[in-house]
Amino acid sequence: FLRNTTGKPWRSAAVAALFAWHPLHVESVVWIAERKDVLSAFFWLLTLLAYARYVQTVTPDNPNSAPPGNRRPLLYFTAALLFFAGAIMSKPMVVTLPFVLLLLDLWPLRRISDFRFSVSGLNRRLLLEKFPFLLLALVVSVLTFFAQRGTGAVNPVAWSIRLENIPVLYVRYLSKTFWPADLSIFYPYVYDWPALAVAGSVLLLLAISGLALLLIRRQPWLAFGWFWFLGTLVPVIGLVQAGMQSMADRFCYLPSIGLFVVVVWAVAEIGAARPQEKRWLAGLGVSALAGCVLATAGQIQYWRNNVNLFAHAVDTTKNNFVALNALGCALDQAGRRADAINAFEESIRVGPNYWPPLRNLATDLIQNHQPEAAFQRFAAVVKLLPNDAGLRYEFADDLQQRGKLAEAQTQIGAALKLQPDFPEARNLLGAIFMQQSRWNEAAGQFSEALKLKPDFAEAQLNLGLVLMKQGNPSGAIPHFWEAVRLAPANPETHSNLGQALLQDHQPAVAGVQFALALKLAPQSARAEFFLGDALQQQGKFPEAAAHYQAALRLAPQFPQASTALDQLLATHPELKSASEPLDKP
Repeated sequence: FLRNTTGKPWRSAAVAALFAWHPLHVESVVWIAERKDVLSAFFWLLTLLAYARYVQTVTPDNPNSAPPGNRRPLLYFTAALLFFAGAIMSKPMVVTLPFVLLLLDLWPLRRISDFRFSVSGLNRRLLLEKFPFLLLALVVSVLTFFAQRGTGAVNPVAWSIRLENIPVLYVRYLSKTFWPADLSIFYPYVYDWPALAVAGSVLLLLAISGLALLLIRRQPWLAFGWFWFLGTLVPVIGLVQAGMQSMADRFCYLPSIGLFVVVVWAVAEIGAARPQEKRWLAGLGVSALAGCVLATAGQIQYWRNNVNLFAHAVDTTKNNFVALNALGCALDQAGRRADAINAFEESIRVGPNYWPPLRNLATDLIQNHQPEAAFQRFAAVVKLLPNDAGLRYEFADDLQQRGKLAEAQTQIGAALKLQPDFPEARNLLGAIFMQQSRWNEAAGQFSEALKLKPDFAEAQLNLGLVLMKQGNPSGAIPHFWEAVRLAPANPETHSNLGQALLQDHQPAVAGVQFALALKLAPQSARAEFFLGDALQQQGKFPEAAAHYQAALRLAPQFPQASTALDQLLATHPELKSASEPLDKP
């Protein structure tokens, strides 16, 4: 694009090299979730190419200008608009592109000569050309704002704090571009910048902007690059604060192009004015590009795994409770639970009002056999998020597993009040009722869970168990069959189905289910016992005795198996000699 519009191939190549090799761009390229950055930049540059070609075909003094009546200008203009639609669908941040097109009219396309921007003549035409782009950008901006607000992504930061952050953030992006050190996947929001930092940032931005305007006729590339940088950052600079980050490396993916243009053209202009310095300037440029390559190679290494990535973020930023929580999750995934607990605790210390580490720490403490400490963390996070049904469900699940049924019922009741169509919560409440022998109420909750989620294997299994307790094995069998279909790898589902089939006088089919349960869990004494019972009911007495003995090998203190074997041997004494060696497990 730059080569075609400026006619300066080497300068254009230098800008392209900076764009390709700058470490600030690693996040956008390496992180698969940020593919939208690369995709939107692709369509952004196609838009600029198509727009530049459109301008070249309609400019009268352009040797490549199309003759009157030629449809090429309309085709290029339409292509530019379609490419812009592709860019804005990839990432809404590119809504500033219509204003960048005006910058192109200034330089390098040089369509603006009247810098008073009067609403007449050529300038009126330039503004009207941007109207379709502006309309599309406006629609997407409104839709994006309401979508983010609807999902809770808009962070309600006070206007005074946001306005203080904006100039400081611009300067921080500038410094990261010129000295890309301490890059992080997450930069925590700062609510109290020193007044000197804010005032100094404002003065620096005003000084550079003033210089760009002062030199707009002689060096229009300065205004082009500088206002490209300022303008393209507007959607993410904090006027509308989306998310908890103050800034992000990925936000600079397109804006940095403007700064690269300023730097490269400034160095080239100095070289043109001072030929004796060209060699030094060329060496400086090559060194800068080599430094970018090395820094980028180093930055990529942090993205090799999650532990390195978030540990680096913790090391390079202050009070980064989000990165600490993410580091804890990564350590958990790596099997380093003790280190994960330390990371979660540090995240809670740094950001006491940030709830995710509280929940994560509670889960880890449960797995680390520290139930009382986990209870305290769950209680704290529920206090922070009283209207989170999922959180109350997790808390109730913990309480139920620890036998605190009354407290668990209170929490699950609150979850269902917040979200009545919550099948997992219905199932948990049914399980609590089962533990209290409230069979009818339990069956009602499991039935409600299955209405909401018919393929809920655990609820199918639980409803079958309740029907068995109520003395209705024939009613339980269809639910157990469905549980087996949904969870064929669970030995308990096969075993429970087998027991229901036995009670329903179907020993042959039941035996198949117990055999499947044993295949999935070979060390199950109960499955051995029930398979023996099924075989005995089929008159297969030697095989039944063998499985009773196998059950006693696995569980010597198994009274049902011992009694069943004794009774079988008493009625069939011919089996006693064959089974005698097995009679002493």
